[in-house]
Amino acid sequence: MSGSKKERAKHSSSAGVQSSSSSASTAHQSKLDSLPEGIIDNTISSYLSPKERHKLAVASPGLFRPGVYLTELLFAVAIGDPGAVVHMIRRTSPDKLFEKSDVTDACGQIFHDVSPIQLMLFLFDWDMLNQIKPLILEEYREIAHQQCLEMQGGGADLVKMSQDPRTVAFIELTRYIEYGETYPLLENKDGIIFWNNQFFYANQETQAVTLITAVVPEDEQRLLNALRTSLNDMENNSARRISTVEYEFFARTMGYRLERHGIHYERNGVHYQDTRDGVALINAYRKYIRIYDAHQDGTPWNNVEQAWIEVVGLAQRVLPIHILQRFCEENKPFYPLRTVHDLRVAPFGRTLQIHNWVTNRRECLLPLLANAGIGFSFSIYSGGLRRRTLIWRRSAELRKWEKPMLPNLYENLIRPIALHRVVVLGLAVLFHKMYFGDRDSSTCLMRCVASLTPLGPSK
Repeated sequence: MSGSKKERAKHSSSAGVQSSSSSASTAHQSKLDSLPEGIIDNTISSYLSPKERHKLAVASPGLFRPGVYLTELLFAVAIGDPGAVVHMIRRTSPDKLFEKSDVTDACGQIFHDVSPIQLMLFLFDWDMLNQIKPLILEEYREIAHQQCLEMQGGGADLVKMSQDPRTVAFIELTRYIEYGETYPLLENKDGIIFWNNQFFYANQETQAVTLITAVVPEDEQRLLNALRTSLNDMENNSARRISTVEYEFFARTMGYRLERHGIHYERNGVHYQDTRDGVALINAYRKYIRIYDAHQDGTPWNNVEQAWIEVVGLAQRVLPIHILQRFCEENKPFYPLRTVHDLRVAPFGRTLQIHNWVTNRRECLLPLLANAGIGFSFSIYSGGLRRRTLIWRRSAELRKWEKPMLPNLYENLIRPIALHRVVVLGLAVLFHKMYFGDRDSSTCLMRCVASLTPLGPSK
């Protein structure tokens, strides 16, 4: 009998003893033995998605063994299910945390050649990391350290400034203060600064800022124009991560190959390499507030409503699932803002349930459908009435509910989203501080992995 069949037979026999007689267990065992070699591992499972295998592994661990399918373990990390991750590792081996494969998450992002532990670090799911720490022995410290080294550095490396970067203190290229909040700018060890339609190279170690004078060839102009269009659409004094195509463009045409670490992933068909999820939520809220401020009394709210869905909603759509779960925690509104320490030590009630005020029903954010749901028809906001996670689609649709059900909903809930800048902007910065800390990412990651591997055997 093969090893896999022996394991299944053992599990089936044990289950039979608990539920009925030993003869029933023997009969059950013989039925499993009659299955052709590899029928489950290689045939049935090939027709299942990671999500389906994940469910079957939890429901029937004797047949669909947790941890055997690395993609399944990666998928559990990606969808923010620490219970399933711990369950799989306990039934197999901590080795699985350091094996690499590809995985597609719930919103269609594809992560390439990544281990479960690296995906946790990329997503900065501290709660999940804390839950798996007791399962990791001293013998894994070396491989954990090595995989951490692959995740050093990173972060935003393309900055749009409102003034000449050569005339300001270098620290002004790394952070921007507005409404009492400090937003991260240049996080990578080096990067590209964009100002007045010009590009500059900035290096954090030397604190030098150099105007890039290279002439871009004619056959590269189309990509240059697309890059400038993207930058002009960004908020002043904001930053993002350079895509792989843009990275190669700067290296090929301007002679600057930026320092690059982290995992390779795809988002909406665009390839990146980074050690963390970026500052998209901060940028989205800032853009929304600018559009809100530009609205004139007595004019339609179309632009504001569109920005709330297509700017904020799309940024929310690609957030790590555990941050969406923070939005959806019951009875934990974002106003007043809690501290980073409170978020890290308080119990984390993971859920993706929201209350849809348009349909007046409880709904789950997942599964995400193509061109539908969050980022296409609504966005979410935590707080407000009954301290639940709410969705807002369009004010016109909400107003029909105001008189019979929700008096003054628009004035009391929707407008404060923009008016309460401390809450909106503070929320995005709070998440950034919570998961990345005030130190640079490499120091933060090294501290994380150093605390990840206990000095004694797991209990």
